[in-house]
Amino acid sequence: MKSISLFPIFFLVVFCLQGQSKKSPDLQIGAHYWAVDFVDPGGLLSFDMPLLGKQKGQSIRYLMVNFDLGFYHKFRSHFGYNFTPGLAFRTIKIPTGRIIDVKLGIGYQRSQFDAEVYEVTADNMLIKSNDTGQNLVMPYVMFRFGKDWRFTHKKPFGWNIGVGAYGRLFVNHHVVPGLFLSGGVNYYLSSKPKAYED
Repeated sequence: MKSISLFPIFFLVVFCLQGQSKKSPDLQIGAHYWAVDFVDPGGLLSFDMPLLGKQKGQSIRYLMVNFDLGFYHKFRSHFGYNFTPGLAFRTIKIPTGRIIDVKLGIGYQRSQFDAEVYEVTADNMLIKSNDTGQNLVMPYVMFRFGKDWRFTHKKPFGWNIGVGAYGRLFVNHHVVPGLFLSGGVNYYLSSKPKAYED
């Protein structure tokens, strides 16, 4: 499973370097509260960058690449850590800065049991394990609404709220579905969207 987690990290580096080759990359960094199954607390750090963008009338349409680093805590069950790359289809309205997007992705999750776990050794000894968990594949889809303050406040910030669904795919091909809520703020490295024509 290590190869699954390292593969998207390679693409994260490639896309970030591609963005830095421009004078003002339209890279967005976000910090979000991530509520798995609506009640379990967590956090999410996101990186979004347009691959393609076009202004059409009073809206800008994007195809974006995104990478999320997240965690959550399901009390009396487990901790979850995940890395999920994906694509987003985004529309920004002018001049209100209203954002609507859909994110699709699949990534890697590590679940760490939040309980004492014991293992039997080859010598039939019972020992306590401090590093017991599972490696999972995690697909997801998310719908988001927000604001880009570069249009309304001339500031490189914005906010968004979203709802989504995910699945945790175990090694035995058993899938555990779930829902989540998210909300947070974005910081933009560029003063205005790349596809925006003044």
